[in-house]
Amino acid sequence: MRKRTSNSSSTCQLYEQRYAGDYMDTDDYSVWARGDLNTRKVIDALAEVQKEPENILDYGCGVGGWIELLSRIYPDAKISGVDISSTAIEKVKTKFPKYHFESFDGTGAPFSDAEFDMIFSYHVLEHVEDIEASACDIVRMLKSGGYAVIIFPCGNKGSFLERVMRRLNDSKLPTGDGRSVWFFEVGDGHLRRMTSDDTVAIFKKYGLANISQLFSGHFFGTIDWLVRGTGPTYINQVYSGRDPVGRLSAIRLDLSRRFLLGMHRLIQMKALDVKKKRNPVKQMAVHAVKQFATAIDKVLPILNALEWKLFRKRKNGAAQYLVFKKN
Repeated sequence: MRKRTSNSSSTCQLYEQRYAGDYMDTDDYSVWARGDLNTRKVIDALAEVQKEPENILDYGCGVGGWIELLSRIYPDAKISGVDISSTAIEKVKTKFPKYHFESFDGTGAPFSDAEFDMIFSYHVLEHVEDIEASACDIVRMLKSGGYAVIIFPCGNKGSFLERVMRRLNDSKLPTGDGRSVWFFEVGDGHLRRMTSDDTVAIFKKYGLANISQLFSGHFFGTIDWLVRGTGPTYINQVYSGRDPVGRLSAIRLDLSRRFLLGMHRLIQMKALDVKKKRNPVKQMAVHAVKQFATAIDKVLPILNALEWKLFRKRKNGAAQYLVFKKN
């Protein structure tokens, strides 16, 4: 087993601060991300693993948002987790005392070579400082015949989000590793947005064969995320951080932004109190608005689910669900 190392990097300090709050736990995005539909997507990706794992590592486990699901799908498996934040690790240890968790420096995890027959990583590799080193370490810890399930943002062309970015000047920022990241992601701590081909190539270099590729967020998945998983501040951040490439783009972007903001505001009206005393006409109007808002709140995830069912093998998604096998 590798010796546990301390970490005082700026990346570590950033996530120590974030995990001191409700980051990736009870914040709005995390509640949305672990909702029924996104859980279904993770389950479908895990279904591509062709044998029952006995020893699982959640790479970048945070406060354990996916540990319960992993333990439910694989009740007999030994589960471990590793994260750059010692604050997150202390929290997850309290939540899941029967499992083993360690903090690390973000590069070399404190586990033995060939220790795991499945490594799961959900929206982590866009945050790591050196993705080559992380990929190499993931492969190191996998047994021969073991699987890696890697889920994180996708930079393939053709998604709704990529088409929005295409209409903005300087929407891509260069990164230190020669890749790029969309400008609005920097505040989220994202250090890259990679294509699926680039991701597959990195893991192939270190000895993993890609056996499955699934994608989400083609259109309705991204709208659902922006409307139900974020809010006005984030929507405006995505649309307003750069100048449009032309007048037509400016008009289309403004209409799209206003539509998303309107959808978000409408859905919030599902919380209207119909029991509050009002005059009869106003009471009827409030009741109608509440019903409509509730219906829209249900329709968006239905459309998202339908998109996943029909198009998850199409590469023009904003998120990639990749499964690899070690030879």
